[in-house]
Amino acid sequence: MWIFRTRVGAFCIRCFKGRYHALFGNEYLGNFANPQQAVKDLARGYTPWPSCGDPSRFGLPADIGDWDRIR
Repeated sequence: MWIFRTRVGAFCIRCFKGRYHALFGNEYLGNFANPQQAVKDLARGYTPWPSCGDPSRFGLPADIGDWDRIR
């Protein structure tokens, strides 16, 4: 799992059944073939928007290496 904390809450990417799922809290924001594509799309606001609004407004890095890896 990868996580990035913002002023409005934490975004995370989790692997489940071979796909990478983007979440904001309990809000589902889509699934992706790899974690890099997930963070790239989140950072650009290309996913469904969570209740807090456009994710591109919260400074999410577009590189998975800039997210915290939690095992």
